[in-house]
Amino acid sequence: MAGRRYAVEFTPELGVMPFETVLDGIEALPPRNTVQLDTTGPSGFYRLSEVR
Repeated sequence: MAGRRYAVEFTPELGVMPFETVLDGIEALPPRNTVQLDTTGPSGFYRLSEVR
């Protein structure tokens, strides 16, 4: 949503390892936001969370 900030978080294993922030302070700018992440490391899971 416009005016909010978000973070991208990563974990290599769901339920085993905690999520760690890999990029934060992403400002929502409608209609679409894109970010580039370094994906040369281990495979895993990403999520987007709102920064308050």
